[in-house]
Formats: sequence, C-alpha cells, structure tokens
Amino acid sequence: LTKNPAAYDAYLRGRALQTRGIASLPEAIKLLEKAKTLDPAFALAWASLAEAKFTRFVYSRDQSPELISETRALIDRALELQPKLPQALIVRANWARRGNLAHAAAQRDLAHAEALHPATPELRNNQAFVARDLGRWDDAFRFSREMVQLDPNNAERIRGHANGIFWRKGLYAEADRLLARAVANRDSLYDRVMLRLIWRGPADALKLLDGAVADSAEGKMLRIDLLLAMNRQSEAGALAAEAESDLMAVETKGQVYFRIGAPLNRLVALGRNDEARRLAAEMRASALQELDRGNRAGNLRSEFIRAEIALGHRDAAMAALDQWRRESQLMRNDHQRLQEFTSRAVQLFACLGQADPVIALLQEFATGGLQFPMSLRYDPEFALIRSDPRFQELMRQQEAWAKAQPDPVDP
Repeated sequence: LTKNPAAYDAYLRGRALQTRGIASLPEAIKLLEKAKTLDPAFALAWASLAEAKFTRFVYSRDQSPELISETRALIDRALELQPKLPQALIVRANWARRGNLAHAAAQRDLAHAEALHPATPELRNNQAFVARDLGRWDDAFRFSREMVQLDPNNAERIRGHANGIFWRKGLYAEADRLLARAVANRDSLYDRVMLRLIWRGPADALKLLDGAVADSAEGKMLRIDLLLAMNRQSEAGALAAEAESDLMAVETKGQVYFRIGAPLNRLVALGRNDEARRLAAEMRASALQELDRGNRAGNLRSEFIRAEIALGHRDAAMAALDQWRRESQLMRNDHQRLQEFTSRAVQLFACLGQADPVIALLQEFATGGLQFPMSLRYDPEFALIRSDPRFQELMRQQEAWAKAQPDPVDP
C-alpha cells in the first residue's frame, strides 16, 4: 500500500466517495489525485484514479480520445509500480472491453486478477458484462448475482445490472427486484417505473408510482410521462403547469447532467413547442462543442440528433444518423453495437418516421434473443410508425413476452 498516512487517508476517503456513485466522482477524483501526489509510488491510488476517471466513458458521456489515453496512462503507471495489482488488472480489463472492444484481453486480465485475490464486487461486475457481451448469458447471470451478494447496497451498480443484463434479456421479475433494491438505497425510481410500463402497462406503472414517494421532481415528471402514455393530455398538461419549476429540472451527478427522463420529448408531447425548441438549441450547442473535440459518446450523439429533429433540421439529423450507423458497423462486438447505437437509433429513426430502419434495428434485438428496453405501444416516439403492420407485429411480440413473465411482487 503506502507508508504515507496522509496519502492513505486521502485514498480511503476518495474510495468511499467513489463507491457512492457518479454524483461523488469529482470530489473522489480530487482526493485520489492528492493520494498519488503525496505518494507517487502508491499504485492503488493510481488504479482507483483511473477507474474514477473512466466512469464518464462507461456512462457514455465522454468517449473522447483524450479520456481514453489519459485513463490508459494511469493504468499503465499503476501496473508499472505493482505488476500484480488485481485492482489495476480489473480496471485495465474494463478499459479493454469498453474503450477498445478487446474482450479476449479483458478476459485474460480478469482471470489473472481472480488468481491473485478472492472475488471482489469489481471483479464480478466486470466478469458479468464481459460474459454478456460474448453471449454467455448463464455466466453473466451468475456473476451478476454474486456481485449483488458481495455488494448489496451499491445502488448504482445494481441498477446497471438490472437494466443491462436481466431487463435486456427479458427477465423482468429479477430486474424489478434489483431495481427495488436500488430504489431502497436512494437510487432513481425512473427505471423501475419504465420497466413496469413495458411489463404490465401504464395503469400498473402509475400504481407503482403512487406507492412510492412521488412528490419529488422525478415523481412529478414520471407521472406526466405516464399520463401522456395513457393519452390523458389534459391531466398531464395541468400537472406540468403546477410543476413548472421541475419541468426542465436537471439532476447534477458530478460533472454529468441527467435530465429527468426525456424532457425534450415531454415538451413536444405536451405541445409546448417554443420551450422544446429552446431546449433543443441548448442541447445542440452543448453536444456540438463536445463532438468537435472528438467525443463520440452514444448519449451525446443521440442528444445532438434529437435536437436537430426538434429544430426541424431533418436532413442534418438524417446525415448524422447515417454517419453513426456506418461507424457502428465497424464495431467488433454485436452487443456493444446494440447498446451504443441500435437502442438509441431505433428511437431517432422513429422520430423521423423512418419505419424501414426501425423495423430492421428492432429485429436485431429479436435475433439476439433480447428485449427492446422501451414500450413500443406507449412510448410517444413511435407514434409516426405505429400503424405499420410490421411494427404492430413486433409490438405484439413484445407484449406477449411481457405477459408471459411472472407478476411483480411489490412490498
């Protein structure tokens, strides 16, 4: 470790903040920077700093060349100081999987880390997602369940497994149990309500929301979204008027900004077009600045194209979407393509009324034995293509799968 008490104290405080989730990352990074400055030979501080900084890549907010190279330099320094440091090997595995799509290299590092040290939540977390990407679902489920046993109160990580593994494979009951655990540990209610919308429809989703603490900004926006899904526009509009200050609310998680749900879609559905255009212009300017510096994060590209659509720049939106599709075809892993491009592009093509690419992309999910993570019947983005017979058949298939799943078990 380190013989410098101040460096170790900064490290411990940084790690404690780091495990609380992305909201605490900026302060965690400062403390980890301090730890490695106080003791430049403290390998564990270098590895933890690399992990903290790479979180922005993992959350698909910053996938710039600068972040990729900076993170790799930190990892290399940690392993130069301590070649058999399990934590550094795990971070390098995540970098290889996410930053370079090098799953074989990731597997080697994870196997090496496991041989050096008993299983940790970080190890099982990464093993689960490598197995998922490679289509080894039984291993992904096993690693994920072990991760939860090892770290039962890490709400953000548990939510990631609920959404990215169990929900993606259509195991709604297990995904819901994990999301309920995450909510109990003060994580977002949004995902659980949206899963219930797909699983049992808007009335049941609204019932779930009614049973939760729903007077927060998030609760109000969720209620508006569900009322819109049920075609109860007047009630949604009245609630939006009451919750005016929350309608454009931004939840700050460190340096990452998550708007509650999809406010641009919400404003359009409410008919508040002037506000939608103002928000779209803001989103476009912010995204363009990042794109110009080489950031190709999926969330960022999706926001840029969505803003172009809202501003009426249809040709520009189509050009950006077609360019993204061509780039996605170079991805070496099918599941990464589904996660980074396909799930987002389906919605964007639907907003443009382009039924053919929507059908083709949804069929990629079906071919992979996966469930699309949005309600085809109720999500307003699909309104322009919902009358297409091919889309209706895919909607029927989604609903048949959902109906066959075990009923939710709520407290």
